[in-house]
Amino acid sequence: MARQKVASRKATALLEPLSLRKFWTRKGATKASLTGTDKELENSLPYLHKIKEAGKLAHKHVKKTRNNYNGYVAQGIKWLEGHFAPDSTEGPGTMTMHGGSRGSQLGGTTLDEPYEDPAFKCTFNYTPNHCSDKALALFISWKCFHQNCGKSTSDGIYLAFKKYWEEADGDTYHRKWMYNEQRQCWKGNPVQSAEVQDLIQLIKHKVNMEGSVRTHSVAMSKEFMDQINVWATEQLRPLSNRSRSYTNIVNSLLLSLHMTPVELSLEERTYLTRILEMLTFSTAAWNLWTRCFELVKLKQKDLTIAATSVHNILVKYLGHQDLSASDRLVNFEVFLSNRKGWQQYPLTHLNPVDLGNQYKIYLQLDLPLCDCFYWLLLWISFVELVHHHRPLDLDDYIFPAMGTAGIMQPHELLSHDAVQSWINEAVSGAKIAVSNGGKFTTHMYRCGGAQYQYMFAPVGKRFTLAKVRWWGRWAENEHRDTMIWYLLDELHAYKTDHGDALCPIQREADVSLLGEHTLVKLATTEDVPASKHQY
Repeated sequence: MARQKVASRKATALLEPLSLRKFWTRKGATKASLTGTDKELENSLPYLHKIKEAGKLAHKHVKKTRNNYNGYVAQGIKWLEGHFAPDSTEGPGTMTMHGGSRGSQLGGTTLDEPYEDPAFKCTFNYTPNHCSDKALALFISWKCFHQNCGKSTSDGIYLAFKKYWEEADGDTYHRKWMYNEQRQCWKGNPVQSAEVQDLIQLIKHKVNMEGSVRTHSVAMSKEFMDQINVWATEQLRPLSNRSRSYTNIVNSLLLSLHMTPVELSLEERTYLTRILEMLTFSTAAWNLWTRCFELVKLKQKDLTIAATSVHNILVKYLGHQDLSASDRLVNFEVFLSNRKGWQQYPLTHLNPVDLGNQYKIYLQLDLPLCDCFYWLLLWISFVELVHHHRPLDLDDYIFPAMGTAGIMQPHELLSHDAVQSWINEAVSGAKIAVSNGGKFTTHMYRCGGAQYQYMFAPVGKRFTLAKVRWWGRWAENEHRDTMIWYLLDELHAYKTDHGDALCPIQREADVSLLGEHTLVKLATTEDVPASKHQY
Protein backbone atom coordinates (compact mmCIF):
# COMPACT_ATOMS: atom_id res chain seq x y z
CA MET A 1 0.00 0.00 0.00
CA ALA A 2 2.83 2.37 0.92
CA ARG A 3 4.56 1.74 -2.41
CA GLN A 4 1.31 2.39 -4.26
CA LYS A 5 0.90 5.77 -2.57
CA VAL A 6 4.51 6.66 -3.32
CA ALA A 7 4.04 5.64 -6.96
CA SER A 8 0.87 7.74 -7.25
CA ARG A 9 2.57 10.78 -5.72
CA LYS A 10 5.54 10.25 -7.99
CA ALA A 11 3.32 10.07 -11.06
CA THR A 12 1.64 13.33 -10.05
CA ALA A 13 4.89 15.06 -9.18
CA LEU A 14 6.27 14.36 -12.64
CA LEU A 15 3.74 16.75 -14.12
CA GLU A 16 3.59 19.42 -11.42
CA PRO A 17 6.53 21.69 -12.40
CA LEU A 18 4.84 22.96 -15.52
CA SER A 19 1.60 24.05 -13.81
CA LEU A 20 -0.23 23.85 -17.10
CA ARG A 21 -3.76 25.24 -16.92
CA LYS A 22 -6.05 23.01 -18.99
CA PHE A 23 -9.76 22.61 -19.45
CA TRP A 24 -10.83 19.06 -20.15
CA THR A 25 -13.79 17.95 -22.23
CA ARG A 26 -15.05 14.51 -23.16
CA LYS A 27 -13.44 14.77 -26.58
CA GLY A 28 -10.03 15.65 -25.19
CA ALA A 29 -8.00 18.39 -23.61
CA THR A 30 -8.26 22.01 -24.68
CA LYS A 31 -5.40 24.19 -23.50
CA ALA A 32 -5.92 27.63 -22.07
CA SER A 33 -3.33 30.35 -22.14
CA LEU A 34 0.25 29.07 -21.91
CA THR A 35 3.38 31.10 -21.42
CA GLY A 36 6.23 30.79 -23.88
CA THR A 37 8.31 28.90 -21.34
CA ASP A 38 5.47 26.47 -20.70
CA LYS A 39 5.13 25.76 -24.42
CA GLU A 40 8.83 25.02 -24.74
CA LEU A 41 8.79 22.72 -21.74
CA GLU A 42 5.67 20.96 -23.01
CA ASN A 43 7.38 20.03 -26.27
CA SER A 44 10.67 19.00 -24.69
CA LEU A 45 11.75 15.37 -24.81
CA PRO A 46 12.46 15.14 -21.04
CA TYR A 47 8.89 16.26 -20.33
CA LEU A 48 7.46 13.71 -22.76
CA HIS A 49 9.57 11.05 -21.08
CA LYS A 50 8.11 12.05 -17.72
CA ILE A 51 4.59 11.82 -19.15
CA LYS A 52 5.34 8.32 -20.43
CA GLU A 53 6.70 7.17 -17.07
CA ALA A 54 3.77 8.72 -15.20
CA GLY A 55 1.33 6.93 -17.50
CA LYS A 56 3.07 3.60 -16.92
CA LEU A 57 2.92 4.05 -13.17
CA ALA A 58 -0.76 4.93 -13.24
CA HIS A 59 -2.18 2.55 -15.85
CA LYS A 60 0.08 -0.44 -16.50
CA HIS A 61 -1.64 -2.60 -13.89
CA VAL A 62 -5.03 -2.63 -12.24
CA LYS A 63 -4.85 -0.85 -8.89
CA LYS A 64 -5.65 -3.95 -6.85
CA THR A 65 -3.05 -6.00 -8.72
CA ARG A 66 -0.46 -3.27 -8.29
CA ASN A 67 -1.17 -3.14 -4.55
CA ASN A 68 -0.80 -6.91 -4.23
CA TYR A 69 2.50 -6.87 -6.12
CA ASN A 70 3.80 -3.98 -4.04
CA GLY A 71 2.84 -5.85 -0.89
CA TYR A 72 4.87 -8.93 -1.82
CA VAL A 73 7.91 -6.83 -2.78
CA ALA A 74 7.67 -4.86 0.46
CA GLN A 75 7.55 -8.12 2.44
CA GLY A 76 10.65 -9.35 0.65
CA ILE A 77 12.58 -6.14 1.32
CA LYS A 78 11.56 -6.17 4.99
CA TRP A 79 12.55 -9.82 5.31
CA LEU A 80 15.97 -9.14 3.80
CA GLU A 81 16.59 -6.07 5.95
CA GLY A 82 15.79 -8.13 9.03
CA HIS A 83 18.97 -10.12 8.50
CA PHE A 84 21.26 -7.09 8.62
CA ALA A 85 22.04 -4.59 11.35
CA PRO A 86 20.68 -1.11 10.52
CA ASP A 87 24.15 0.41 10.32
CA SER A 88 25.86 -2.49 8.58
CA THR A 89 28.06 -1.78 5.63
CA GLU A 90 29.33 -5.32 5.13
CA GLY A 91 27.28 -8.42 4.66
CA PRO A 92 29.12 -11.27 6.39
CA GLY A 93 30.07 -9.66 9.69
CA THR A 94 26.62 -8.53 10.75
CA MET A 95 24.25 -10.93 9.00
CA THR A 96 21.85 -12.95 11.08
CA MET A 97 20.13 -15.97 9.55
CA HIS A 98 17.23 -17.16 11.74
CA GLY A 99 19.00 -16.48 15.01
CA GLY A 100 22.59 -17.20 13.94
CA SER A 101 25.23 -14.51 13.73
CA ARG A 102 26.89 -16.01 10.67
CA GLY A 103 26.13 -18.39 7.84
CA SER A 104 28.37 -21.04 9.41
CA GLN A 105 25.80 -21.55 12.16
CA LEU A 106 23.47 -23.12 9.58
CA GLY A 107 25.98 -25.84 8.91
CA GLY A 108 27.33 -24.47 5.61
CA THR A 109 30.62 -22.89 4.72
CA THR A 110 31.23 -19.20 5.14
CA LEU A 111 32.84 -18.74 1.73
CA ASP A 112 30.48 -20.42 -0.72
CA GLU A 113 27.09 -19.42 0.69
CA PRO A 114 25.43 -16.64 -1.37
CA TYR A 115 24.41 -14.68 1.71
CA GLU A 116 28.11 -14.29 2.62
CA ASP A 117 28.55 -12.05 -0.43
CA PRO A 118 28.62 -8.32 0.51
CA ALA A 119 26.27 -7.63 -2.42
CA PHE A 120 23.61 -9.90 -0.94
CA LYS A 121 22.06 -7.14 1.16
CA CYS A 122 21.25 -5.19 -2.04
CA THR A 123 19.66 -8.07 -3.92
CA PHE A 124 16.11 -6.66 -3.76
CA ASN A 125 17.06 -3.24 -5.06
CA TYR A 126 15.25 -1.92 -8.13
CA THR A 127 18.30 -2.96 -10.16
CA PRO A 128 19.05 -6.65 -9.48
CA ASN A 129 22.54 -8.06 -9.01
CA HIS A 130 24.18 -11.46 -9.30
CA CYS A 131 22.70 -12.60 -5.95
CA SER A 132 19.10 -11.57 -6.62
CA ASP A 133 17.92 -14.95 -7.86
CA LYS A 134 19.41 -16.73 -4.84
CA ALA A 135 17.89 -14.22 -2.40
CA LEU A 136 14.48 -14.59 -4.03
CA ALA A 137 14.74 -18.38 -3.79
CA LEU A 138 15.51 -18.07 -0.07
CA PHE A 139 12.58 -15.71 0.48
CA ILE A 140 10.13 -18.03 -1.30
CA SER A 141 11.53 -20.99 0.68
CA TRP A 142 11.03 -19.10 3.93
CA LYS A 143 7.40 -18.30 3.06
CA CYS A 144 6.44 -21.71 1.67
CA PHE A 145 8.49 -24.10 3.83
CA HIS A 146 9.07 -22.23 7.08
CA GLN A 147 5.67 -20.46 7.23
CA ASN A 148 4.00 -23.28 5.27
CA CYS A 149 2.30 -20.97 2.78
CA GLY A 150 0.82 -22.48 -0.36
CA LYS A 151 1.15 -22.30 -4.10
CA SER A 152 -0.78 -19.04 -4.38
CA THR A 153 1.83 -17.30 -2.21
CA SER A 154 4.76 -18.59 -4.27
CA ASP A 155 3.00 -17.57 -7.48
CA GLY A 156 2.25 -14.12 -6.06
CA ILE A 157 5.87 -13.52 -5.04
CA TYR A 158 7.08 -14.82 -8.40
CA LEU A 159 4.85 -12.46 -10.41
CA ALA A 160 5.46 -9.49 -8.12
CA PHE A 161 9.24 -9.59 -8.42
CA LYS A 162 9.02 -10.41 -12.13
CA LYS A 163 7.10 -7.18 -12.78
CA TYR A 164 9.25 -5.29 -10.27
CA TRP A 165 12.48 -5.99 -12.14
CA GLU A 166 10.97 -5.83 -15.63
CA GLU A 167 10.16 -2.17 -15.02
CA ALA A 168 13.67 -1.30 -13.84
CA ASP A 169 15.41 -0.59 -17.15
CA GLY A 170 13.52 -1.08 -20.40
CA ASP A 171 14.29 -4.49 -21.90
CA THR A 172 17.37 -5.15 -19.78
CA TYR A 173 15.73 -7.32 -17.14
CA HIS A 174 13.39 -9.33 -19.32
CA ARG A 175 13.66 -12.93 -20.46
CA LYS A 176 16.01 -15.62 -19.10
CA TRP A 177 18.50 -14.78 -16.34
CA MET A 178 22.02 -15.38 -17.64
CA TYR A 179 25.56 -14.04 -17.51
CA ASN A 180 26.72 -11.98 -20.49
CA GLU A 181 30.35 -12.95 -21.06
CA GLN A 182 31.04 -10.11 -23.48
CA ARG A 183 29.75 -7.33 -21.23
CA GLN A 184 30.77 -9.08 -18.00
CA CYS A 185 27.34 -8.57 -16.40
CA TRP A 186 24.12 -10.37 -15.60
CA LYS A 187 21.17 -9.91 -17.94
CA GLY A 188 17.54 -10.98 -17.88
CA ASN A 189 15.11 -11.38 -15.00
CA PRO A 190 16.22 -13.18 -11.81
CA VAL A 191 12.85 -14.90 -11.48
CA GLN A 192 13.59 -16.63 -14.79
CA SER A 193 16.69 -18.27 -13.31
CA ALA A 194 16.90 -22.04 -13.07
CA GLU A 195 17.05 -21.90 -9.27
CA VAL A 196 13.81 -19.95 -8.89
CA GLN A 197 12.03 -21.93 -11.61
CA ASP A 198 13.01 -25.24 -10.01
CA LEU A 199 11.82 -24.01 -6.62
CA ILE A 200 8.41 -22.97 -7.99
CA GLN A 201 8.02 -26.41 -9.57
CA LEU A 202 9.11 -28.06 -6.32
CA ILE A 203 6.42 -26.19 -4.37
CA LYS A 204 3.80 -27.41 -6.84
CA HIS A 205 4.97 -30.99 -6.20
CA LYS A 206 4.83 -30.37 -2.44
CA VAL A 207 1.22 -29.21 -2.67
CA ASN A 208 0.26 -32.20 -4.83
CA MET A 209 1.95 -34.69 -2.49
CA GLU A 210 0.30 -33.26 0.61
CA GLY A 211 -3.06 -33.19 -1.12
CA SER A 212 -4.41 -29.72 -1.65
CA VAL A 213 -7.77 -28.98 -0.09
CA ARG A 214 -10.52 -27.94 -2.44
CA THR A 215 -11.30 -24.42 -1.33
CA HIS A 216 -13.67 -23.10 -3.98
CA SER A 217 -17.29 -22.75 -3.02
CA VAL A 218 -19.96 -25.41 -3.20
CA ALA A 219 -22.16 -24.66 -6.20
CA MET A 220 -25.64 -23.23 -5.59
CA SER A 221 -27.82 -25.65 -7.55
CA LYS A 222 -31.33 -24.88 -8.80
CA GLU A 223 -32.73 -27.26 -6.17
CA PHE A 224 -30.97 -25.30 -3.43
CA MET A 225 -32.28 -22.03 -4.89
CA ASP A 226 -35.82 -23.42 -4.77
CA GLN A 227 -35.37 -24.58 -1.18
CA ILE A 228 -34.18 -21.14 -0.09
CA ASN A 229 -37.09 -19.46 -1.87
CA VAL A 230 -39.58 -21.73 -0.11
CA TRP A 231 -37.90 -21.04 3.25
CA ALA A 232 -37.97 -17.26 2.62
CA THR A 233 -41.67 -17.40 1.75
CA GLU A 234 -42.31 -19.24 5.02
CA GLN A 235 -40.52 -16.45 6.88
CA LEU A 236 -42.91 -13.94 5.31
CA ARG A 237 -46.03 -15.91 6.25
CA PRO A 238 -46.75 -13.78 9.35
CA LEU A 239 -46.95 -10.75 7.08
CA SER A 240 -49.53 -12.46 4.86
CA ASN A 241 -51.91 -12.78 7.84
CA ARG A 242 -52.26 -9.02 8.02
CA SER A 243 -54.88 -7.02 6.16
CA ARG A 244 -52.77 -6.97 3.04
CA SER A 245 -51.09 -10.20 2.09
CA TYR A 246 -47.47 -10.43 1.04
CA THR A 247 -48.56 -11.50 -2.44
CA ASN A 248 -50.86 -8.50 -2.81
CA ILE A 249 -48.14 -6.11 -1.73
CA VAL A 250 -45.70 -7.64 -4.20
CA ASN A 251 -48.12 -7.56 -7.10
CA SER A 252 -49.26 -4.02 -6.35
CA LEU A 253 -45.66 -2.87 -6.47
CA LEU A 254 -45.07 -4.42 -9.87
CA LEU A 255 -48.40 -3.35 -11.35
CA SER A 256 -48.36 0.21 -10.04
CA LEU A 257 -48.70 2.71 -12.88
CA HIS A 258 -48.08 5.67 -10.58
CA MET A 259 -45.43 6.30 -7.98
CA THR A 260 -47.83 5.82 -5.08
CA PRO A 261 -45.88 5.31 -1.84
CA VAL A 262 -46.60 2.09 0.03
CA GLU A 263 -46.79 2.54 3.79
CA LEU A 264 -45.55 -0.26 6.03
CA SER A 265 -44.59 -0.36 9.67
CA LEU A 266 -40.87 -0.12 10.45
CA GLU A 267 -40.75 -3.76 11.47
CA GLU A 268 -42.56 -4.92 8.33
CA ARG A 269 -40.47 -2.73 6.06
CA THR A 270 -37.13 -3.77 7.55
CA TYR A 271 -37.89 -7.48 7.50
CA LEU A 272 -39.46 -7.47 4.05
CA THR A 273 -36.58 -5.42 2.68
CA ARG A 274 -33.98 -7.84 3.97
CA ILE A 275 -35.72 -10.90 2.56
CA LEU A 276 -36.49 -9.36 -0.83
CA GLU A 277 -32.99 -7.96 -1.26
CA MET A 278 -31.52 -11.35 -0.44
CA LEU A 279 -33.76 -13.19 -2.91
CA THR A 280 -33.21 -10.65 -5.68
CA PHE A 281 -29.46 -10.51 -5.19
CA SER A 282 -29.15 -14.30 -5.22
CA THR A 283 -31.36 -14.64 -8.30
CA ALA A 284 -29.44 -11.97 -10.22
CA ALA A 285 -26.05 -13.43 -9.23
CA TRP A 286 -27.18 -16.95 -10.16
CA ASN A 287 -28.42 -15.88 -13.61
CA LEU A 288 -25.61 -13.45 -14.47
CA TRP A 289 -22.84 -15.56 -12.88
CA THR A 290 -21.43 -12.56 -11.08
CA ARG A 291 -18.89 -12.32 -8.34
CA CYS A 292 -20.01 -10.46 -5.23
CA PHE A 293 -17.99 -7.30 -5.89
CA GLU A 294 -19.36 -7.08 -9.44
CA LEU A 295 -23.04 -7.16 -8.49
CA VAL A 296 -22.96 -4.93 -5.40
CA LYS A 297 -21.64 -2.11 -7.63
CA LEU A 298 -24.57 -2.34 -10.06
CA LYS A 299 -26.29 1.04 -10.47
CA GLN A 300 -29.52 2.25 -12.00
CA LYS A 301 -27.61 3.70 -14.96
CA ASP A 302 -26.45 0.16 -15.80
CA LEU A 303 -30.04 -0.94 -16.52
CA THR A 304 -31.95 -0.25 -19.73
CA ILE A 305 -35.67 -0.88 -19.19
CA ALA A 306 -38.50 -0.05 -21.60
CA ALA A 307 -41.06 0.71 -18.90
CA THR A 308 -44.25 0.43 -20.97
CA SER A 309 -43.58 -2.88 -22.71
CA VAL A 310 -42.15 -4.46 -19.57
CA HIS A 311 -45.16 -3.34 -17.53
CA ASN A 312 -47.60 -4.79 -20.07
CA ILE A 313 -45.88 -8.17 -19.90
CA LEU A 314 -45.97 -8.16 -16.11
CA VAL A 315 -49.70 -7.44 -16.15
CA LYS A 316 -50.26 -10.53 -18.30
CA TYR A 317 -47.82 -12.66 -16.34
CA LEU A 318 -49.22 -11.84 -12.90
CA GLY A 319 -52.75 -12.17 -14.26
CA HIS A 320 -51.95 -15.72 -15.46
CA GLN A 321 -52.74 -14.77 -19.04
CA ASP A 322 -51.25 -16.58 -22.02
CA LEU A 323 -48.12 -14.96 -23.41
CA SER A 324 -47.56 -14.85 -27.15
CA ALA A 325 -44.20 -15.49 -28.78
CA SER A 326 -43.63 -11.75 -29.17
CA ASP A 327 -44.48 -11.21 -25.48
CA ARG A 328 -41.75 -13.61 -24.45
CA LEU A 329 -39.20 -11.63 -26.46
CA VAL A 330 -39.62 -8.53 -24.28
CA ASN A 331 -36.50 -7.97 -22.20
CA PHE A 332 -34.42 -5.41 -20.36
CA GLU A 333 -30.64 -5.07 -20.42
CA VAL A 334 -28.06 -5.18 -17.65
CA PHE A 335 -24.61 -3.73 -18.24
CA LEU A 336 -22.01 -5.18 -15.85
CA SER A 337 -19.49 -2.35 -15.94
CA ASN A 338 -17.50 -3.86 -13.07
CA ARG A 339 -16.85 -7.29 -14.55
CA LYS A 340 -13.46 -8.69 -13.55
CA GLY A 341 -10.81 -7.76 -16.12
CA TRP A 342 -12.79 -4.74 -17.36
CA GLN A 343 -9.74 -2.47 -16.88
CA GLN A 344 -7.80 -4.46 -19.46
CA TYR A 345 -9.87 -3.05 -22.32
CA PRO A 346 -9.13 0.29 -24.03
CA LEU A 347 -12.22 2.14 -22.84
CA THR A 348 -11.54 5.19 -24.99
CA HIS A 349 -11.92 3.21 -28.21
CA LEU A 350 -14.72 0.77 -27.47
CA ASN A 351 -18.39 1.14 -26.72
CA PRO A 352 -19.84 -0.85 -23.80
CA VAL A 353 -21.70 -3.10 -26.24
CA ASP A 354 -18.43 -4.05 -27.94
CA LEU A 355 -17.05 -5.36 -24.66
CA GLY A 356 -19.69 -8.05 -24.30
CA ASN A 357 -20.83 -7.10 -20.81
CA GLN A 358 -24.39 -6.35 -21.95
CA TYR A 359 -26.88 -9.01 -20.83
CA LYS A 360 -30.50 -9.25 -22.00
CA ILE A 361 -32.85 -10.58 -19.32
CA TYR A 362 -36.07 -12.32 -20.41
CA LEU A 363 -39.02 -13.70 -18.51
CA GLN A 364 -38.17 -17.27 -17.45
CA LEU A 365 -41.45 -19.17 -17.28
CA ASP A 366 -39.69 -22.48 -16.63
CA LEU A 367 -37.73 -21.05 -13.67
CA PRO A 368 -40.30 -19.11 -11.64
CA LEU A 369 -38.26 -19.18 -8.41
CA CYS A 370 -35.04 -18.19 -10.21
CA ASP A 371 -36.59 -15.64 -12.58
CA CYS A 372 -34.26 -12.65 -12.67
CA PHE A 373 -36.73 -10.70 -14.83
CA TYR A 374 -39.43 -10.87 -12.14
CA TRP A 375 -37.31 -10.49 -9.01
CA LEU A 376 -35.15 -7.61 -10.20
CA LEU A 377 -38.15 -5.55 -11.34
CA LEU A 378 -39.91 -6.35 -8.07
CA TRP A 379 -36.95 -5.18 -6.01
CA ILE A 380 -36.56 -1.91 -7.93
CA SER A 381 -40.28 -1.16 -7.52
CA PHE A 382 -40.08 -1.99 -3.83
CA VAL A 383 -37.14 0.35 -3.22
CA GLU A 384 -38.76 3.18 -5.19
CA LEU A 385 -42.21 2.94 -3.62
CA VAL A 386 -41.45 1.83 -0.07
CA HIS A 387 -38.12 3.47 0.69
CA HIS A 388 -37.23 6.38 -1.60
CA HIS A 389 -40.75 7.43 -2.65
CA ARG A 390 -39.18 8.45 -5.95
CA PRO A 391 -37.63 6.82 -9.02
CA LEU A 392 -34.05 5.69 -8.60
CA ASP A 393 -31.39 8.19 -9.63
CA LEU A 394 -28.84 7.08 -12.20
CA ASP A 395 -26.09 6.83 -9.57
CA ASP A 396 -28.18 4.96 -7.00
CA TYR A 397 -27.02 1.44 -6.23
CA ILE A 398 -29.49 -1.31 -7.08
CA PHE A 399 -28.44 -3.24 -3.96
CA PRO A 400 -27.61 -0.54 -1.40
CA ALA A 401 -26.70 -1.00 2.23
CA MET A 402 -29.42 -0.67 4.86
CA GLY A 403 -28.84 1.34 8.02
CA THR A 404 -29.60 0.21 11.55
CA ALA A 405 -32.91 2.11 11.50
CA GLY A 406 -34.08 0.25 8.40
CA ILE A 407 -33.27 3.17 6.07
CA MET A 408 -31.71 2.41 2.69
CA GLN A 409 -28.46 4.21 1.87
CA PRO A 410 -28.65 4.62 -1.94
CA HIS A 411 -25.00 5.64 -2.32
CA GLU A 412 -23.46 3.13 0.09
CA LEU A 413 -22.23 -0.26 -1.10
CA LEU A 414 -23.67 -3.46 0.27
CA SER A 415 -20.84 -5.18 2.15
CA HIS A 416 -19.41 -8.60 1.39
CA ASP A 417 -20.02 -9.61 5.02
CA ALA A 418 -23.71 -8.74 4.71
CA VAL A 419 -24.07 -11.00 1.66
CA GLN A 420 -22.22 -13.83 3.39
CA SER A 421 -24.47 -13.40 6.42
CA TRP A 422 -27.54 -13.80 4.17
CA ILE A 423 -26.06 -16.96 2.69
CA ASN A 424 -25.32 -18.50 6.07
CA GLU A 425 -28.82 -17.70 7.35
CA ALA A 426 -30.56 -18.98 4.21
CA VAL A 427 -28.56 -22.21 3.99
CA SER A 428 -29.15 -22.91 7.67
CA GLY A 429 -32.84 -21.96 7.54
CA ALA A 430 -33.52 -24.04 4.42
CA LYS A 431 -31.68 -26.98 6.05
CA ILE A 432 -29.38 -27.50 3.08
CA ALA A 433 -26.90 -30.25 3.92
CA VAL A 434 -23.37 -30.13 2.51
CA SER A 435 -21.10 -33.16 2.68
CA ASN A 436 -17.32 -33.46 2.90
CA GLY A 437 -16.83 -30.22 4.79
CA GLY A 438 -17.99 -28.06 1.89
CA LYS A 439 -19.11 -24.51 2.41
CA PHE A 440 -21.18 -21.89 0.62
CA THR A 441 -19.50 -18.58 -0.15
CA THR A 442 -20.47 -15.59 -2.27
CA HIS A 443 -18.91 -17.38 -5.25
CA MET A 444 -21.52 -20.15 -5.12
CA TYR A 445 -23.91 -18.32 -7.46
CA ARG A 446 -21.34 -18.08 -10.25
CA CYS A 447 -20.49 -21.77 -9.88
CA GLY A 448 -24.10 -22.92 -9.62
CA GLY A 449 -25.44 -20.83 -12.47
CA ALA A 450 -22.72 -22.00 -14.83
CA GLN A 451 -23.15 -25.66 -13.91
CA TYR A 452 -26.93 -25.52 -14.33
CA GLN A 453 -26.87 -23.96 -17.78
CA TYR A 454 -24.12 -26.29 -19.01
CA MET A 455 -25.24 -29.59 -17.50
CA PHE A 456 -28.60 -29.55 -15.75
CA ALA A 457 -30.87 -27.33 -17.87
CA PRO A 458 -33.61 -29.12 -19.87
CA VAL A 459 -32.46 -31.01 -22.93
CA GLY A 460 -32.13 -28.64 -25.87
CA LYS A 461 -31.64 -25.55 -23.67
CA ARG A 462 -28.15 -26.20 -22.37
CA PHE A 463 -25.36 -23.75 -23.07
CA THR A 464 -22.51 -24.73 -25.34
CA LEU A 465 -19.00 -24.34 -23.96
CA ALA A 466 -18.50 -21.25 -26.14
CA LYS A 467 -21.67 -19.71 -24.73
CA VAL A 468 -20.56 -20.56 -21.19
CA ARG A 469 -17.22 -18.85 -21.78
CA TRP A 470 -18.94 -15.70 -23.12
CA TRP A 471 -21.66 -15.50 -20.46
CA GLY A 472 -19.16 -15.93 -17.64
CA ARG A 473 -16.69 -13.58 -19.36
CA TRP A 474 -13.84 -16.04 -19.17
CA ALA A 475 -10.97 -14.83 -21.32
CA GLU A 476 -9.97 -16.77 -24.41
CA ASN A 477 -6.51 -17.36 -22.96
CA GLU A 478 -7.65 -18.08 -19.40
CA HIS A 479 -6.18 -21.23 -17.91
CA ARG A 480 -8.27 -24.31 -18.56
CA ASP A 481 -8.27 -25.19 -14.85
CA THR A 482 -10.73 -22.36 -14.20
CA MET A 483 -13.32 -23.88 -16.52
CA ILE A 484 -12.62 -27.34 -15.09
CA TRP A 485 -13.31 -26.10 -11.55
CA TYR A 486 -16.68 -24.71 -12.57
CA LEU A 487 -17.90 -27.39 -14.93
CA LEU A 488 -15.84 -30.47 -15.63
CA ASP A 489 -15.06 -31.43 -12.02
CA GLU A 490 -18.77 -31.76 -11.32
CA LEU A 491 -19.42 -33.53 -14.62
CA HIS A 492 -16.59 -36.01 -14.05
CA ALA A 493 -17.86 -36.78 -10.55
CA TYR A 494 -21.36 -37.35 -11.93
CA LYS A 495 -20.13 -39.74 -14.63
CA THR A 496 -17.81 -41.76 -12.40
CA ASP A 497 -20.03 -41.95 -9.31
CA HIS A 498 -21.62 -45.39 -8.89
CA GLY A 499 -23.16 -44.79 -5.49
CA ASP A 500 -26.63 -45.58 -6.91
CA ALA A 501 -25.62 -48.92 -8.40
CA LEU A 502 -28.54 -50.61 -6.60
CA CYS A 503 -31.11 -48.23 -8.08
CA PRO A 504 -33.84 -50.13 -10.02
CA ILE A 505 -33.52 -47.67 -12.89
CA GLN A 506 -29.90 -47.13 -13.87
CA ARG A 507 -28.99 -43.65 -15.15
CA GLU A 508 -25.89 -44.90 -17.06
CA ALA A 509 -24.22 -41.51 -16.87
CA ASP A 510 -21.05 -42.80 -18.53
CA VAL A 511 -22.86 -43.68 -21.78
CA SER A 512 -24.02 -40.18 -22.75
CA LEU A 513 -23.88 -36.67 -21.34
CA LEU A 514 -25.60 -36.95 -17.96
CA GLY A 515 -27.35 -40.13 -19.13
CA GLU A 516 -29.57 -38.32 -21.62
CA HIS A 517 -29.89 -41.45 -23.77
CA THR A 518 -32.21 -42.97 -21.16
CA LEU A 519 -34.80 -40.30 -21.96
CA VAL A 520 -35.09 -41.30 -25.62
CA LYS A 521 -34.30 -45.01 -25.70
CA LEU A 522 -36.99 -47.57 -26.56
CA ALA A 523 -38.88 -49.28 -23.75
CA THR A 524 -37.82 -52.86 -23.01
CA THR A 525 -40.05 -55.82 -22.15
CA GLU A 526 -39.07 -55.30 -18.53
CA ASP A 527 -40.05 -51.63 -18.60
CA VAL A 528 -43.57 -52.23 -19.96
CA PRO A 529 -44.90 -54.28 -16.98
CA ALA A 530 -43.32 -51.79 -14.60
CA SER A 531 -45.17 -48.93 -16.25
CA LYS A 532 -48.50 -50.78 -16.00
CA HIS A 533 -48.17 -51.04 -12.22
CA GLN A 534 -47.89 -47.25 -12.00
CA TYR A 535 -51.36 -46.63 -13.47
